[in-house]
Amino acid sequence: MSAIIKVMSFNMRMDTPYDGENAFPYRKARILDFLRQENADIIGFQEITDSMRACLVEGLADYYVVGVGREATYSGECSLIAFKKDSMALISCDTVMLSSTPTVAGSRFNGTDQSVCPRCYTKAYLKHKDVAEPFYIYNVHTDHRGQTARILAVAQILTDISSHDKKFFLTGDFNALPDTTEIKMITASARGIKDATASLDGTFHDYGRRTITEKIDYVFTDSAIRILESVRVKDEPGENERYLSDHNPVYITAEL
Repeated sequence: MSAIIKVMSFNMRMDTPYDGENAFPYRKARILDFLRQENADIIGFQEITDSMRACLVEGLADYYVVGVGREATYSGECSLIAFKKDSMALISCDTVMLSSTPTVAGSRFNGTDQSVCPRCYTKAYLKHKDVAEPFYIYNVHTDHRGQTARILAVAQILTDISSHDKKFFLTGDFNALPDTTEIKMITASARGIKDATASLDGTFHDYGRRTITEKIDYVFTDSAIRILESVRVKDEPGENERYLSDHNPVYITAEL
């Protein structure tokens, strides 16, 4: 049997008062309405702070939410994965530090150009009720400062993906344009990985302030997965409304 599923990547922009009128408390109601309307089967979220996680857990009653924060206390920003309760069961999940010591919470690629921020990825091994074989979903937010740190992060994730032969999705904000080394590493991997969002325009718009947007948000898939549609959400807030985020969400529909 097979199933058609919708997989989204969404950098929601962290909860910080420095965003002024675009701060998360002014955006959260519209975000929850948007997520309920889109009704994606799986969502990879980036830049989720503790307050935002609580909002998602409370507001998305139809989803399980997995993943922990990147700090040594397992709090702070995280790359969460949400998936529909009624169609998928969780076999296992883990949050892994992007680091030379990936099991040490809060660790980094020391001695590189990485920012002061620890980085991590969350992975979940899921079983869809209508599909015989389980599959993986990976979700990541790579470093915004250092290309070497991003290259090391991508290499670490590719090693993880190459350790199994299961179908998978990889969502994330990679802070890298399509022609960069780190993105080409993914699509040139021997594992056979497709950029399912290759046809989409830029995703980072800085709350509408950028006339030329940057494509840094992606959904990658196993080459065996058939892609039916890829969409960059055109965020056009109405009068007195806020943008969903400083990024456009992207999603695909695929046959699993």
